[in-house]
Amino acid sequence: MDDRYVERIGALLAKAESTDSEHERLALIEKAQHLAAKHSIDLAVAAARTPSGAAPALEVDRFVFSDEQQNRNLKKHLVTLMCVIAASNDVRVDVLPSSVGVVMYGFAGDLLACKTLWSSLSVQMVAEASTWIRTGAWRSQVMLREDRWGRPEAVPMDARVARSAFYTGYVGRIGDLDDDRR
Repeated sequence: MDDRYVERIGALLAKAESTDSEHERLALIEKAQHLAAKHSIDLAVAAARTPSGAAPALEVDRFVFSDEQQNRNLKKHLVTLMCVIAASNDVRVDVLPSSVGVVMYGFAGDLLACKTLWSSLSVQMVAEASTWIRTGAWRSQVMLREDRWGRPEAVPMDARVARSAFYTGYVGRIGDLDDDRR
């Protein structure tokens, strides 16, 4: 049951990575997330029907980001993305020091679903942010900050802040997909 499920989610995410349509990409991601959440329920049902009646054991999995993902700003968004995915799949997460990764607690199938979703969505998030930054659309935006007297002032947006804002919005949208489903 787990292998077919993981293959199906992988196929949906691969299609989401290859499509040019944002609406299709979001629909595919939403379907993959829905199946991941549904799988968690199936695990509980399967556990209730085991001959011994024993529930499956909870597992612990340490998930460390690769060296390419060690950018300080990117790491916090990758951790947040994993936390959003984990929350929708009944997985608990502890953040490793310096946000280099996470420790996840849950059933094996749920942990695998989280890692599969995260692996695809993190690649999509970084690629889409780079594409958006290259368009230069952010250059006309301003950001608010406080001047040295504590008064708010509007200053031109820079690429670093624009990329961070994009990551925040992307992760927020993934969380919204889960909220819409409930």
